[in-house]
Amino acid sequence: MLKLKVATATLNQTPLDWENNYKNIITAIEQARKQNINLLALPELAITGYNCEDAFFSEEVYTTAINFLEKVKQNTEDIIITIGVPVIYENSLYNTVAVIYNKQILGFVPKQDLAGDGIYYEPRWFKKWDAGKTGKIKIPSLNNEFPIGDLIFEINNVRIAFEICEDAWNGVRPATQHYLHNVDIIINPSASNFSFGKSKTRLQLVLESSRAFKCTYLYTNLVGNEEGRIIFDGEMLIAQDGELLNYNELLQFNDVQLISAVVDIHKPRISKRKLFNFKYDDQNLNIIRKEDSLKTPVESLTKPVEYKFLTKEEEFLRAETLALFDYMRKSRSKGFVISLSGGADSSTAAILCALSIKRAKEQLSEIELQKKLKYWKDLDLNNTKQFLFCVYQKTKNNSEDTYNAAKELATELGAEFQLWDIQPFVDEYEKIVEKTIARKLQWEKDDLAKQNLQARVR
Repeated sequence: MLKLKVATATLNQTPLDWENNYKNIITAIEQARKQNINLLALPELAITGYNCEDAFFSEEVYTTAINFLEKVKQNTEDIIITIGVPVIYENSLYNTVAVIYNKQILGFVPKQDLAGDGIYYEPRWFKKWDAGKTGKIKIPSLNNEFPIGDLIFEINNVRIAFEICEDAWNGVRPATQHYLHNVDIIINPSASNFSFGKSKTRLQLVLESSRAFKCTYLYTNLVGNEEGRIIFDGEMLIAQDGELLNYNELLQFNDVQLISAVVDIHKPRISKRKLFNFKYDDQNLNIIRKEDSLKTPVESLTKPVEYKFLTKEEEFLRAETLALFDYMRKSRSKGFVISLSGGADSSTAAILCALSIKRAKEQLSEIELQKKLKYWKDLDLNNTKQFLFCVYQKTKNNSEDTYNAAKELATELGAEFQLWDIQPFVDEYEKIVEKTIARKLQWEKDDLAKQNLQARVR
């Protein structure tokens, strides 16, 4: 039996927030150390943040990312760390994973399939890497030359390889060659957006990959509302030979979350030996070998677990509240302002804003919450009125029922509530329109126009 303790960590990063991103990375490494982890997989582009957009083209962004990679390297004694970082090779920018062990960078693996549909624009910034291709990359600031390409890393007779996010979602994928090259551990570092029911698809992908390719499969993802456009759900999965060994709760407020499993590397190897048609393929085999002995974990092997899925309503609540809280703190805003009409839409928005603070207080200690909101000097965590400001914008067309509904909800939430009479503004806009069309606006003829004027004033 060859036991190994593997782990994945999800990180709540912010594009180009170097010190904060580095702090989260180091926190994950320190947590892994305390648990005697052999291998820790961190998400895609964890150093820079995923959504740097055209800033990726900046030479300063690249050099700063490499400098922080060097800082991370200094904290990797006796542990394998895999971490996402952009690199420049032959004057092209690549989305890569750096493999570090015992304070030494062993090489870089670039992404082969770029996400360029829907909300993703990776082909704008990065070049895709060709399967089987390898090279040498010289990084002057690190004063060294490193292997780059479609690489396999062999440490203490354990083979490790990668599929980076999109790589795994296509028919022709790196894992096929990893299987033929007897890879023991496939790592998938991702920056994958939240969507309803996606966990079921991911779980199926990871379980089937670990079964079909006879390996231990590690999946890790970013978490949180990174910069306003995408919500990452922070999913992490560890599977071996078709069985789920560990997973985490999605959409949590912690900046760092880690899961681990103790696996028997020999178990999938034995399964592969039983296959009549398996034949080892040494073509396009590019192995970086590191002769070293990894510490054997003292814990027992991790037993399979059953995944408990969230309902669609639970997913919605978690995603929206985390996104609202992250957007507030990362934009350094001091709470939320809601135009509360008493209707379903604005009421739902107010409840979600209140729940975003409530969930943050439930999941984070007071010290952690104060750190996240340190820009807010006069913050009182127990005063909801500081976080949530509701305004009822009244016109002569409003009913007492909607006013009372809005007021009662704001009171129930503990929010600040004010009544603003906006009828004078509506009257002035109507006068401008009436002057333009040379007649009075009437509900019988101009119902939609009068409603829109009122809505636009609000």
